[in-house]
Amino acid sequence: MDPGDGDAVSAIVNRDRRAVRAEGGGNMSLLAVARRVIESSLRGGSAAAVLDGPALLAVGPAQLSELAYASRQEVDTARLMSMVRMNRQGDARRLADEMRASWPDARDRGLAPEIPLARFVALSEAYAAFAETLHALEYASLAMRLSEEVPDPRWQLRVLGVGAAANALNGEWAIAEDLLARRSELAAQRGWSPQDTGYSEAVAGLLLAFACTDGQRARSIAVQLRSLADTEPVAAPLGDLAESVALAMQGENAHAIDLATRTAQGIPLLIGTELVREFAWYLLGYLYLCEREPVRAEGIVRGKSVLGNHLLCPNVILAVAALQRQDYREVLAVSSECIRGRARHSRWSLPLILLVRACAHLRLGNPAAALREGGAAFVGGGIEHFSAALRIVPLHDVGPLLDASDRVFPLLRRQTAIYRVQVSRSALDSKTSPGLPRLTKREQKIAGMLSSRLSFPEIARRLHVSTGTVKSQASSIYRKLGVVNRGDAVDMLNLAGYYEGAEAVP
Repeated sequence: MDPGDGDAVSAIVNRDRRAVRAEGGGNMSLLAVARRVIESSLRGGSAAAVLDGPALLAVGPAQLSELAYASRQEVDTARLMSMVRMNRQGDARRLADEMRASWPDARDRGLAPEIPLARFVALSEAYAAFAETLHALEYASLAMRLSEEVPDPRWQLRVLGVGAAANALNGEWAIAEDLLARRSELAAQRGWSPQDTGYSEAVAGLLLAFACTDGQRARSIAVQLRSLADTEPVAAPLGDLAESVALAMQGENAHAIDLATRTAQGIPLLIGTELVREFAWYLLGYLYLCEREPVRAEGIVRGKSVLGNHLLCPNVILAVAALQRQDYREVLAVSSECIRGRARHSRWSLPLILLVRACAHLRLGNPAAALREGGAAFVGGGIEHFSAALRIVPLHDVGPLLDASDRVFPLLRRQTAIYRVQVSRSALDSKTSPGLPRLTKREQKIAGMLSSRLSFPEIARRLHVSTGTVKSQASSIYRKLGVVNRGDAVDMLNLAGYYEGAEAVP
């Protein structure tokens, strides 16, 4: 427990002692505290109930053992919620695993449905925080079924948010979006503001905003999260992460990198689940890959451990970085663990790993392996909807793979056509997108002249530099754009609208 929690705990304990005398028993007071914490997680929950968390965690095993079965379920649920809120990850995991091992129990049949419903919701959120997305999905599904027996619409709203978060974490984009839409419809039916959001649905919305490179959505979620900070302390760092995603989608990479770094380091607030901080580190790696700075991206994630079912997988960043560096054997080496454990992968990371490996195989002269793994990415991956991922894969590597697939597997041309459109859009869809790498002022001048009919010597004379300097700068532009020649660079810059409004070079 943080030192600063001591005063809060003392105040709550003293308050509860007074309640004990009034209510006639310590267990009744403990149950009242637990119910306040659970209630605070619902729409309109009290911010004051957040202070009950430290008191719940201070309860010893002896007092817990005196509780009746139903009361123990409520108290354990509230304790788990408080542990996640307070970033007590080790304690939360131990309690979640204990609750998981003790269920099902014959005594559950006599419980009011709200009690197991709250337990399933708490377990789903806890396992999501541990990046154990399959367990998160399991308990979200149980909560969805049980919520039909609970008439309180606030619980239905809560369950839809938890289900959306679990599915988004597992890369199930369409299901997550559907659950969020159902949540918005329910809120509208009840006359609640569509801007009111909970922590879980904010997690889901942020993941979807990042996947689809929707900066406006990320910015809206950042505002909503900051309004939640009183009742959900971990919402503050997640709000900062949402803001950094919004900045990245709007091309403000320098600011995005600064804010993501602060979030990853726990600055300025030393709170937030480890999952939020880990996402911040991986966002940093992603941003450096967008900038075509693979070495810096590698430095960010090297040594990071794999979380859960490779939800956050350092090998993804390392493999893409190696592809950008054109070290194709390294691509295969760093991703081999992912292929051996592919059954454990979420849909976030596996499709991108397969696509990057396929590009590497093709460059190394292994077309059969390239088509096998590329075909798996095309058919079952869903990566064509993950435009954020496609921004960091060099176009000159993906293009030949798509061409080879069309020749060998003509039935896949529909899928590869989707990829071609998405890759082209994602690589450089606007001047301010993170897909457009940062160019120096000299590179910007030369990029503006590449579309002209001027030769490199002629460009050099106009800029009063040597031809070697122009060639060097052009090569740097090609590398940052992920292409190999002037024509492809012009095509990509033109696709991005780079030349719109620019004065034509005679």
